[in-house]
Amino acid sequence: MLKINEKAGVFIIKVKVAPNAGKSLLAGEHNGALKLKIGAPPDKNKANHEVISFLAEVLKTKKININILQGETSRDKVVSITGVKKETLQKLAE
Repeated sequence: MLKINEKAGVFIIKVKVAPNAGKSLLAGEHNGALKLKIGAPPDKNKANHEVISFLAEVLKTKKININILQGETSRDKVVSITGVKKETLQKLAE
């Protein structure tokens, strides 16, 4: 099950990223983290930008509502999200 922390209307989730995938897609849940396959390479921050763009697209929110808090150079990231409902986040990992 996806672990979601909430602080003052901001949701914090862990994201496990697999860069260089054929295309960006949701890949379920892994140890409480949302698993993403990302089409961009981990070069010059391209994968991080794609993580933000992809999450904004699937959550139907603006990119400015999504921030990478930790793990900019790692596959394991901590992401903050605003402007969505908790139920919407929970459905991502199903």
